[in-house]
Amino acid sequence: MHSHPRPLYKVFYLLSLIVFVASLAYYIQGSVSLKRGAQREKPAENETRPVSQQKRDSLPLDINEASSEELERIRGIGPVLAGRIVTYRQKQGGFDSVEELKKVKGIGPVTFKEIKPYVTLKSGER
Repeated sequence: MHSHPRPLYKVFYLLSLIVFVASLAYYIQGSVSLKRGAQREKPAENETRPVSQQKRDSLPLDINEASSEELERIRGIGPVLAGRIVTYRQKQGGFDSVEELKKVKGIGPVTFKEIKPYVTLKSGER
């Protein structure tokens, strides 16, 4: 004489449903405001485009004007190499040509070939 297990299944079903709904509400809480009248700020126009598109729009970079952070956007230039480029530029008073980048420690023929399409010298002579 066993009791019917149905009431136990119903309890587990209801508990599972409650946990699911609570998890779903927690998940969407950060992305959807449930308050009336709440408005999300509209992102700036450049934030709506993919990062890769934003990077392409600002290239090539003028090596006599670009900051270390801007130089890091170029594939093949990390923080250390960007710092070396800026330091070299400051010590030399600027670059006379794009090819002068080869004199910066860490920029060999392979790296130079990789970064050359993304750099320019717009600001004339030193």
